[in-house]
Amino acid sequence: MISRTGSDGVGALPTPSGDQAQQQLPDLVYPVKGETEELRYSLRSVAENARGLFGRVWLVGHRPAWAVNVEHIDVAVPGGKAKDVPAKLRAVCEHPDVAPTFVLMNDDYYLLDPVERWEAWHMGAIADRIAFWRREGKGAAWLRMVEQTAAWVAEQGGSGLCWQGHRPLLWDKAKLLDVLDRYPEGRPLDVIGLFDLAGADCGEPRRGFNTKVTSDPGMFHRKLAAFAGSPCPWLSSNDQAFQTGMIGGFIRGVFRRPCEYEREV
Repeated sequence: MISRTGSDGVGALPTPSGDQAQQQLPDLVYPVKGETEELRYSLRSVAENARGLFGRVWLVGHRPAWAVNVEHIDVAVPGGKAKDVPAKLRAVCEHPDVAPTFVLMNDDYYLLDPVERWEAWHMGAIADRIAFWRREGKGAAWLRMVEQTAAWVAEQGGSGLCWQGHRPLLWDKAKLLDVLDRYPEGRPLDVIGLFDLAGADCGEPRRGFNTKVTSDPGMFHRKLAAFAGSPCPWLSSNDQAFQTGMIGGFIRGVFRRPCEYEREV
């Protein structure tokens, strides 16, 4: 789709090991809060580029009327994202029909190149990223969640890597439930920061860029250039960028055809 010149070679794809091929396929899990056009295109992207790498698709929370061939966990969580995501993931971990491992998606994650396995992408040391975000003036409440989670994970022997970056991660359902049970009640929680303790084995982690694209045209072009020069196959958006920005038009143009997870209504 895009000319790529990453250091790993153009078009080079890793081969799954024999053990990985024999394991049960992970499910895809999407926490969903409301109607979202992005979800339709995220599903198209994984249906096209990750075929054969996942079992069922689970929508947790809202289920759009157009979504078909998906499983649904009805979870209504009052309050903001800080409570919403942990509650939905606990419901996933406690559901007996969800596969032992699952890929945690956002509705605005788009897989732009074919993959042959799920990989873990990080952004370097979490301490360095926190310092950078503090200089950038990131939201205080969000940054406090990241800091508090990182400090607790470090106490448990975590790697000190930053798993932010707006890409999916492969989780171990039983491990995540255990960590959620052990996490101190009332302490701000960024679930992604728990990956060191509850991630499923998917090989050596790789470093990648932050895939989030805003509605700023300059950022769109910078991120597209970063994508072309990186082996990371993901891009991400936000609501406004998808509706009115260049990233939305780009993704709609790439994934024009409906997939098996949608119907017209």
